[in-house]
Amino acid sequence: MMDKVDVMRKTKVFLSALSLVLLILASLSVAYSQLEGQPIFTLHILIDSASSQELEMASSLKEEFAKIGIKLEIDSMDSVAIGDLLYAETAPSFEDGGWDLAFATWWWWPRDYMWFMGCWAASGWPPWGWNFMRSDDSLADTYLSNGLGTYNETERIYWLHMWQDRLYENPPVAFLYWPIIPQLSDAKLQKVDPIAWTGNAWQWYVEGKTPEDDVTIKYSVPADPRMLNPWFMDGGYAHLEPMFSPLLRLKQISLEPEPAYEHVPELIESYEFSPDGLSLTFHLLRNVTWHDGVSFTAQDVVFTYNAILDPDTGATSYGDFSEVVDSVSMIDDYTVVLNLKKVAPHIISMISAGGLSILPYHVLKDVPHAELATHETNTVAPAPGTGPYKFVKWVKDQYMELEAFDNYRRGRPFVDHIILVTITDAMTALQALKTHEIDAMHPSQSQELISEIPALRELPDLAVRGGLVAAISFLAFNNNHTILANRYVRKALCYAIPYDHIINDILKGFAEQANSAVPTYWFGYNPDTPLYTYNLDMATYYLEKAGYHYPLPTTPLSAYTTEIVAIVAGGVIVGLLIGFVIMKLRRR
Repeated sequence: MMDKVDVMRKTKVFLSALSLVLLILASLSVAYSQLEGQPIFTLHILIDSASSQELEMASSLKEEFAKIGIKLEIDSMDSVAIGDLLYAETAPSFEDGGWDLAFATWWWWPRDYMWFMGCWAASGWPPWGWNFMRSDDSLADTYLSNGLGTYNETERIYWLHMWQDRLYENPPVAFLYWPIIPQLSDAKLQKVDPIAWTGNAWQWYVEGKTPEDDVTIKYSVPADPRMLNPWFMDGGYAHLEPMFSPLLRLKQISLEPEPAYEHVPELIESYEFSPDGLSLTFHLLRNVTWHDGVSFTAQDVVFTYNAILDPDTGATSYGDFSEVVDSVSMIDDYTVVLNLKKVAPHIISMISAGGLSILPYHVLKDVPHAELATHETNTVAPAPGTGPYKFVKWVKDQYMELEAFDNYRRGRPFVDHIILVTITDAMTALQALKTHEIDAMHPSQSQELISEIPALRELPDLAVRGGLVAAISFLAFNNNHTILANRYVRKALCYAIPYDHIINDILKGFAEQANSAVPTYWFGYNPDTPLYTYNLDMATYYLEKAGYHYPLPTTPLSAYTTEIVAIVAGGVIVGLLIGFVIMKLRRR
């Protein structure tokens, strides 16, 4: 018979074992309860505080990302503050004063692959490419460079297709959709454009009016320009394009079913390439004057292009222009030669863009290039131009007034005055359009109002024009971010996006899902580049390839695991009890 001390010792052993098992079960329960709400990492997405559309899209991403263990915080800012972060030369993560994710729409000049190297390649502008678009992928850069480095169309298409495929494999952004941009305006106003904005104002006319009438068009813009010099395009200058002239100008041919344009001579009589394609000669127009009456000459062109080629200037087009242009020379007062580093089929498109508009040598010749961005002609009142409209006045945060230039090389424009009215809220702008306080809305605002479009089409005095434009909307990744620098993480996020919900429910069908930056009707579009689809299994797969394992998958695995642990623990307890009883019986 067991003595009392032995029984007590055995009992203590049993109770200790039981306590250990219960402690393990309690610890597992606590651990699982902690892991259940613990994301594998947290990202912040910046949205425009004035955009209900961006809030809807961000909210849908937050819900989907949570399913793969990523916590998404939504942070609202005004569009100017977001722009300052996106365009910064260095971009730390949100926690360090920068950003992680943001929605963006990139527009390009609707002829050839203008700005593609400067925006999408690592070698672009700023020094390492725009942080919210650039691809840190030398292979992608090579494919794009090859596609822009030959006049042979077959070769161009081959390399451009390779480039689009490579961006699918290593996405610098999550391509969302090609936007269908509705241009809202008074029905009588013709030729207003969702891509050129006010850049083709020289083509505008109003039905029922004659050139003898004094015609004023009020055009709403979502914000004041932050910069007035066309060389600094990322500062909102584009509203002022009617003031300035590049050597060639973009002319609208049609808007529907897709926009179509052509280049027409603006400050030149003609141009020709050399037989080897490495130089481009421009023969300038004579008798062109600046808005202040001074004659335009080749000296203005050489001054402009040399300033843009100088990195100290910080011109937006520096990356694209310097990548293909070696130098510029003046043969005489009306002949200029561009000496190219390589053949560049997109150079004509580049020359026609507003960012390479010619500025007056006689006004800016004494301003150091490094000071042009802060000069009064970029902050207070713009320099004279040669364009169809001249600057009159600017009442900040209210409006800017432009007036038709009598001596414009094509003759005085039909519209006499353009008033750029600053209206920050899209719905307020729409109400102003309905009540005829304005005549046209900036297309970025009409994108916010797509739910209103069906009803607006029924209003006889309003027009809804436009189609699939030369633009791409995407989810931007901060490629300097430690986590987002991993391409597998970026691929995972691409698979976690509910594309159909965004396009059909949020955008009401005013978009087409994109497989690259190149829309379907564009030269060199690759129809075989795959589309990313909503697929959380693939998203999880790529997160695991990146080294991130979500502890509680969306399957019932955690409950099953807990059940197994409970069975094992119960077995241990039962075994201890049986062993204790057997020992006690044997001792008797």
